[in-house]
Formats: sequence, structure tokens, C-alpha cells
Amino acid sequence: MAGGGLMGGTPIVSGHAELLELYGEEEIMEMRMAGGTWKSIRTEVTNWCMAQMGAECLDRLDVKKIGCRVIGDAGLQRFLHATDTGVGKKDGVRWRRWQECSRLAAEALVGEAREIVDTAPETNAGVTKAKMRAEQRRWEASKMDRDAYGEAPPVNVTVNAGDLHLQALRAFRAPTQIAEAEVTEMLESGE
Repeated sequence: MAGGGLMGGTPIVSGHAELLELYGEEEIMEMRMAGGTWKSIRTEVTNWCMAQMGAECLDRLDVKKIGCRVIGDAGLQRFLHATDTGVGKKDGVRWRRWQECSRLAAEALVGEAREIVDTAPETNAGVTKAKMRAEQRRWEASKMDRDAYGEAPPVNVTVNAGDLHLQALRAFRAPTQIAEAEVTEMLESGE
């Protein structure tokens, strides 16, 4: 990566992000599209690192200092937010790509849930198991694509009955005042 895009932060987090970089962006994105979670991706990359690098991997994970045996969340976040000029915000190309992979994985999970329900055995146990499996996939989809499949945040509405009562009285009184003004005008004009 040009410009040392993973610089800054703690050495441990930087080391974890470098291991993810060595594993490869394309492979990580493919794991995400296949429904990989943060934990499963971190574990897969750690296992690959141990098989490829052995003791050097342990040094980068800083096993001796902190007892870390797997790449941490902060390392994955650093990797995802890395840009060509340094660690950027959540608007970098890699982050947008991660979001798109997450959206596609969520769609696949919803399709899988539909298939599970459609092909469930027509027994009580079969329907119950299919329902649980489908609900799990819908929940996972809601975490991967909150906009499309997540629950809408609750809307808080505060109603003050006293204010509503005063507004109703004002609305009721306004036509009466107009009518009184019209009557007074008519009496004065002699109509």
C-alpha cells in the first residue's frame, strides 16, 4: 500500500492491520460476502498467519506482551479504514467496499432464510426448527445491513395534554371571535 496507509496507533494494532494486509483485501472481502463475521475473519487470518509465518506471526500478534492469540477488532478496523495516505474516516474506498460486501451477504442470508422456510418439513418439529434457522439468518442480515433489514429506531413522541387542551380552546374561540366581529359590523352598518 502506497504511503504507509497503516501507520499510527499502537504497535499491536498496527501489527494486526499489517497481517490483514498480507492476507489480502480481496480474500477478506470474499469472506465477508460469504457471510463471514468479524470474529470468523480475524480467526481465519490468524490461523493463516500461524501456518505461513509461525514465530514471526506470534511476534506481530504480541503474544508475549498481552497474551493476544487472535487479531483484534481494532486491527480489523484499522485495516478497513486505511487509505493510501494514512488511516482515514469511514468514507474510504476499502470501507465502502466492505459495506457493499456486507449488503450482498445480508441479501444472501435473507434469501437463505426464505429457502429454509419454503422447504421446511411439514411437521411441528420441522416448522419450529426452520423458523429458528430463518430468524437467525434474518438477525444476521439485520446486523450486516441495518438500513435494509435492521429494525427502525423507536420514535419518541411527547404529548402534553395541557398544551393540547389550550390549542383546542384557542381553535374553538377563534371562529367565535370572527362571528362576533361580523355581527358588530352588521349592526353598525345597519344591515
